[in-house]
Amino acid sequence: AVEQRDTTFSEGHEVFEDPSVPARVAWYSRFGHPGFPGGNSIFAAHVDYVNYGPGPFAHLTSAAVGDALYVTMDNGETYSYTVRSVEVISLASLSMDAVVFPALDSYTERVTLISCGGSFVPNANGVGGEYNSRVILVAERYVP
Repeated sequence: AVEQRDTTFSEGHEVFEDPSVPARVAWYSRFGHPGFPGGNSIFAAHVDYVNYGPGPFAHLTSAAVGDALYVTMDNGETYSYTVRSVEVISLASLSMDAVVFPALDSYTERVTLISCGGSFVPNANGVGGEYNSRVILVAERYVP
């Protein structure tokens, strides 16, 4: 299931809201919509979650440059993209501008998938924790 989410501010930085539950994929509609050239559609989901198990993006790091990525819309229309990069980026190095506002020509459409990655750092109280990096997959399609 895909749900619309937005961004919020934390410690002076704009960050994406997490999906509301571990089984959902968050879509940040104000940044882009699949099927529209010149835009960047951004989705986020968990790779896994404490006391839940594997999430929707559990296999995100298994993708490789050149792989196909398919996005199927509610109306059944499917868009095909080609994976251009899969990177694990530390939270300290992650730039919202680089993820959200890449330079695109009017013929290129981008889909960016974001999830947790790197090392899992448990909370001091032993309940839950946070990954220290993010996996960023970028896929594009050319629309003449």
